Amino acid sequence: MGPTRIARILSVMAGLCVAVGLYLGLVVAPPDATQGEVQRIMYLHVPSILTAYVAFTATFLAIFFIPLFYVLVVQVFGGKKSAVAAAPGLAVPAEEGH
Repeated sequence: MGPTRIARILSVMAGLCVAVGLYLGLVVAPPDATQGEVQRIMYLHVPSILTAYVAFTATFLAIFFIPLFYVLVVQVFGGKKSAVAAAPGLAVPAEEGH
């Protein structure tokens, strides 16, 4: 099973989970006693904002740590092009069994 097949399976599963979550949150959930039907938007809004927070944090970490890693590799290996070119490969683990 290759990485593209696993990605495809996980994408389909994620899509199904989103669809089920939207159905449960927007159709099945009962209205709130105080806010009525309006509170159902919380079932969509809160997960989406948390996803955005995770994306922004991952972007910040990538912006901060990738240049730092690059500088460390250049310092350790004396700026050799082959060592610098290997830096991105170190961040992505190789698939075992090949």
